[in-house]
Amino acid sequence: MVSPSNMNAQGRQGSMMLSKIFRAVVCAGTVLLWITLLGAQERKAPTKIKPGTCLEAKCHDDLAKGKSVHRPVKKKECDSCHEAKDDDVHKFTLLDTTIKLCYECHDDLIDKKKTVVHRPLKEKKHPCTTACHNPHNGKSKGLIDAKTITELCLDCHDELKKGDRYHTPDDIDGCEDCHDPHATVEPKLIRRKQPKLCTTCHRDISKAIAKGPEVHGPVAAGCTSCHNPHLKGAGKGLKKAGPELCASCHDDFAKTLSAMSKRHPLLLKDKGCQRCHEPHAGSKKWMLRGTSQALCLTCHAKDVKASDGRVIGNLSIITSPAEQKVRLHGPLAKGECGGCHEPHGNEQSHFLRKAYPEGLYSAYSPEAYGLCFTCHKASLAADKYTTAATNFRNGKVNLHFVHVNKPRKGRTCALCHSSHATKNPHFLRDTVRFGTWELPIGFAKTETGGSCTSGCHKKLSYDRSKAVKLGQTGTPASRPAAATLRASSRPATSAPDPAKGSARPTTTPAGVTQPKSAR
Repeated sequence: MVSPSNMNAQGRQGSMMLSKIFRAVVCAGTVLLWITLLGAQERKAPTKIKPGTCLEAKCHDDLAKGKSVHRPVKKKECDSCHEAKDDDVHKFTLLDTTIKLCYECHDDLIDKKKTVVHRPLKEKKHPCTTACHNPHNGKSKGLIDAKTITELCLDCHDELKKGDRYHTPDDIDGCEDCHDPHATVEPKLIRRKQPKLCTTCHRDISKAIAKGPEVHGPVAAGCTSCHNPHLKGAGKGLKKAGPELCASCHDDFAKTLSAMSKRHPLLLKDKGCQRCHEPHAGSKKWMLRGTSQALCLTCHAKDVKASDGRVIGNLSIITSPAEQKVRLHGPLAKGECGGCHEPHGNEQSHFLRKAYPEGLYSAYSPEAYGLCFTCHKASLAADKYTTAATNFRNGKVNLHFVHVNKPRKGRTCALCHSSHATKNPHFLRDTVRFGTWELPIGFAKTETGGSCTSGCHKKLSYDRSKAVKLGQTGTPASRPAAATLRASSRPATSAPDPAKGSARPTTTPAGVTQPKSAR
């Protein structure tokens, strides 16, 4: 029989056991409750997502805000790109991490012929959103994450930030006006072949090319041969300035230019070569902007001061009306100045293509008159006697020989003849500048000859059919008359050589016009 004391002891033990169990249960419940609450804090969204609820307030509503919004976002079709990976923790993944996901909708970008692909599209994962697009919304059109397309492109192509840009967003709609941002068949992702790409906007050049027939080689090859389409460079995107750019291809001209001691100054100023040549296409040979004569007269229709101080006289007489009966030297009659002159420059004075004596006097040699003998026969000045080489003869005596063919002080052609134009026969001058004097030529023509009453000698005549005899009015022996002229005008002190441009006596010889500057 159990005693009361034992029963009490057993009761107390049972109560203690129940108390321990209760406390353990309470602690476990508390821990479970704490874990549950903690999980609820981490998982604010519901475990089961209803379609179209992603963009509700306090969830992802900010993804539908922007200047441009992706169409699936607008339509709340998030499952077009995403799928639930774990509902319990609200985890979602893309249906595909390659470009195939974008191509599901943008299948117009699939073209195997377009072999030039933008580098970001070659990325293995998330190619479209790596550098260019935001998959949900963008700051400007096309879901791009920049204010402008140009700004976006310059994030990678930062070399284009180093100078002033030629094509700017103000001129065009940004880089994509010329470049396809995804893929093309042309290099540099350009949309069309050159020059068609450029002439889409530069229609004046398109018209010039159509008219032709002379088209500049680099234009056909591509405008970027000469232009940088992005940076201003030397103006209008030119990679170099003036003749330096042209010499990049015209290496023969480059060598000539570097060796020239006498360069046409216009080559080195302002537009350089473009003063005379069209840079893209033209209707004339060498793409000249006009006839060579017309081009030269844009400057030389007035007095021009040369770099050495000389004044090149007004040549507007070349374009005189027909009724004025102006005679043009052979090349000029054909509208050409290049028959005698090298328009770019060379080693010869006045840019002449071949040698010609300086001044009014020169020792004679055939080489010294290389320019004249390009067209005229050398016998004109080489033969002492002739009946065929020239009509300027007294009987058989060649008067060109008498004047020109001297070992020390022969008279050059320029003493009597104009090299460009005159109203007189045989291109004879009215006057010739001799120092500060204008000496008259005083030529009078006869049926078989003529006469001269110049500032060099008294009246002298010649006749081809019947030679004028010595001592008659005018003979080849002219030294006494010339000496008389010099003696009559010589001052008390000797004067410097007038051929060198020095001052002359103030006394005016008979028949000689003193220029206003000397009066």
